[in-house]
Amino acid sequence: MACHRSESCLKLTTAVAVLFVLFQAGNAQSNIASYAGRVLNDVFKPEKYDKQVRPSGTNESTGPVVVVTNMFVRSIEDIDDRDMDFSVQMTFRQKWRDDRLKFNDLGGELKYVVVEDTQKLWLPDPFFLNEISGSFPNIMKPNVPARIYPDGSVLYSIRLSLKLSCPMNLINFPFDHQTCGIVVTSYAHTTEDIVFSWRQADPVQVTRSLHLSKFSVTKFMTGDCTSKTNAGEYSCLRLDFVFERERNGYMVNVFIPCIMLVSVSWIVLWISNKNTAVRVFVPLVVLLMMATFISKLNQEEFPRTSYTKAVDTWTGICITFVFLLLIYVTAADYVVRVTRGEQQASRREESKVEEDGKPAPGTAKTSFYDSVRSWMHRPRSTTEKMDVVARILFPLSFLLFLIIYFSVHAGSSAD
Repeated sequence: MACHRSESCLKLTTAVAVLFVLFQAGNAQSNIASYAGRVLNDVFKPEKYDKQVRPSGTNESTGPVVVVTNMFVRSIEDIDDRDMDFSVQMTFRQKWRDDRLKFNDLGGELKYVVVEDTQKLWLPDPFFLNEISGSFPNIMKPNVPARIYPDGSVLYSIRLSLKLSCPMNLINFPFDHQTCGIVVTSYAHTTEDIVFSWRQADPVQVTRSLHLSKFSVTKFMTGDCTSKTNAGEYSCLRLDFVFERERNGYMVNVFIPCIMLVSVSWIVLWISNKNTAVRVFVPLVVLLMMATFISKLNQEEFPRTSYTKAVDTWTGICITFVFLLLIYVTAADYVVRVTRGEQQASRREESKVEEDGKPAPGTAKTSFYDSVRSWMHRPRSTTEKMDVVARILFPLSFLLFLIIYFSVHAGSSAD
């Protein structure tokens, strides 16, 4: 039987063909890798390339080199409203064209070459204007690769961890929005040499797994902040994040406890004015508890400012309500004691009249009406009427304050 008709011969032929294809592919890859190495050696020859000289402008003109920029934000953390700064981890990418680095791509076989030693390249000189500190997270190996494309384009990527300043306006705290920016500008080159620009498509990308404990990102915006100084005009790019503060924690830890303390202090309005000690003791204890509570919040939770914040207005008004209640029960107790003394003096006078002689006819009837009238206007009734008014006035006033406060601050935050 002929070999080409046998099953074993067919398998052998297939195996040889596969091995041949794999060999050719491996040989091609080896040739491309070898060629990429020769490309790097060729483009970086001292007589052809000087990294101290910047690339030419667009279309090999004498204009500035255009550096197209984009960012990938990996994480945002530690938005500190006390020190007014925030931390960010990102990949910062820059792309420009250097015609001195053009090479043959072998008909599309070699898409780009990777430059591990970026010290050989001319690099732009961006720096972050609002940077406080920064580092390169080189845990495994330096995260600063560069790619050179056949047309001479260079893509330079670097991973950064930055701590950046963020001036904040905390007047509406904790119903505030804050705008924190990343400002990139050239350190030594004016716009005559370098111009930074944002990439047209997706200049900024933010990871979907971004999670912040105190804020949420509502939006981000890119812009140009090129400015002139005495030394010249410097190209500048700006990325602004708009953060909205999460309010749920403050509702649970600040607003609800204050409402509860103020409400508890109203219990004294339903206690008899004979229990003077209790009526004074309860609002006094609530006042001390609230003062301690607010002091702890100011030390541990609230940012310190030289101006009054919305939360300061809240705590100030709440403690004022308790203080006014304390003044009220103290004044009511004073009224009770004064009128009680007058009542006792009046009773002594009535007892003397009864001892001197019998009352005249019709006096009993008159005394009955007088006693009813006296009961209606006795000092205890006066303080009871005061308490009835206070039971309505204090809660309604506080409710009105709540409506106005949250309408002004929460409403303005929503706008």
